Amino acid sequence: MVQNEDNMIGGFVAINTGIITNSYADTLLDSNSRLATFCFQNTGKLKRVFSKKGSKKKNYVKFCKQNNGLITDYFWYNPIKNTFNHEYMDITQSEKLTPLMLKEKYQWNFINVWKEVEDLKDLSFDMKHFFEIKENSEKAINITSEQDLIHFAKNVNAGKEEYKHAHVVLRCDIDLKGKKWEPIGLNENCAFHGSFDGQGHTIQNFKVEGKTYEYAGFFGYLKGAQIANLHIDCVVGGTRYVGSMAGVNDGGVIYSSYATCRVHEGKFTGGFVAKNTGEIHKCFVEGKINKKLIIFPIIFGLILLILILFLLIKVLFPKTEDVYKPVVIDPNVVKDDQESEVTTSGNVNKASFDFSQEIIIDYDTMVGSFDFRNPTRGNHDIVISMMISDEELKNKIGKTGRSESEQNKIEKSSDYQAQTQYTVLYKSGLIQRGYVLPVIQLASLDDGTKLPRGNYQAMVKLEFYNSDTNEKAIMSSNLPVEITIQ
Repeated sequence: MVQNEDNMIGGFVAINTGIITNSYADTLLDSNSRLATFCFQNTGKLKRVFSKKGSKKKNYVKFCKQNNGLITDYFWYNPIKNTFNHEYMDITQSEKLTPLMLKEKYQWNFINVWKEVEDLKDLSFDMKHFFEIKENSEKAINITSEQDLIHFAKNVNAGKEEYKHAHVVLRCDIDLKGKKWEPIGLNENCAFHGSFDGQGHTIQNFKVEGKTYEYAGFFGYLKGAQIANLHIDCVVGGTRYVGSMAGVNDGGVIYSSYATCRVHEGKFTGGFVAKNTGEIHKCFVEGKINKKLIIFPIIFGLILLILILFLLIKVLFPKTEDVYKPVVIDPNVVKDDQESEVTTSGNVNKASFDFSQEIIIDYDTMVGSFDFRNPTRGNHDIVISMMISDEELKNKIGKTGRSESEQNKIEKSSDYQAQTQYTVLYKSGLIQRGYVLPVIQLASLDDGTKLPRGNYQAMVKLEFYNSDTNEKAIMSSNLPVEITIQ
């Protein structure tokens, strides 16, 4: 790992010369580059903003590293001291910062912007008033499918003026199913200048590869554009300006939008936007910014040598034991810091795990803390599925989400039982020994129905894979879990 001293990382934005108001970052910063929990370099204006999470790294530098602009009504959570800090808010040391103080003394809007809470750690937007959806009679490009979205993005990046300056309306949630995404507006020459109204919908499950894009995000380069009412859920990496929503917001306006993300750092990295010279209002980001691994050319020679030696050993000393194709490792797992490597005897067949049996899910994002741990004391990797039975769905919402013909076909089967027929709401990739899956995000039912708020009895299915051979075990386990959506 090589640290580039010029790299700048901000939990919300790396560089701000514009205006950011009523916004927050709930971003874990995991990098050896220079860090700031909200904005790294500010020469613009920040007002009524805060950061929740931050970093415990030694290079961690509170809210803003370099400030020559105006910062008012802000605070940040210090995870090292477990305290809230608010130097720029003109509060004496004896005063305790509370939501009531924010409301009465600093005029934070708790009617149609912020949510009434007792603890600053829980301060967030009131999602009932978050999106500002208005039907627009202006002629629009309506996005109603994955194909529509891809078609629109390709035409912007091809430099077609009618698309670069278009008014776009997203009419439904879109799941890109893990596809590689080319940012809309690849550079300043083919930037997106129009407007994009998400109408409160989500674009999810896409990845921006970090090797080729100077401006990386769902949008690459925005120039005078307007983005509103959009939620994205993604993994983003790039070379220079990297942010989940956009690499650069040049003179445009982004409002009532948020990102759930994992961002791999570039030279200038922001959880939401890398560089903002425009305006950002009522937006937030939640997720993680990861360090970037730089491999010197000599490493490639060593890897090649190792591969050659491996092939020679395979030819000269063939193994009789089968080795199976590995399952893809889940991109959201993190190393379990509580674990130390334990060597398990090869002749022992052992699996171990622990997880929360009560899962609290946020209704707006359908994301909840799970903390599934696969300790090193076992010798199996694990894939989990979160499932809910037909019986539970019928009792709670009156339907299974399947079409009538499909449901009738299933129920006609002689072995159909409502309590053992499941719908999978989430499935992980491979969770290796010594790793943790911190959070999960529940999917909608087959007909697009989002589970309403309430308590649900669900089942976690565990499938075990030998860590050495990748062989899937014959046995699997189903364990009960309670889900609360609130």
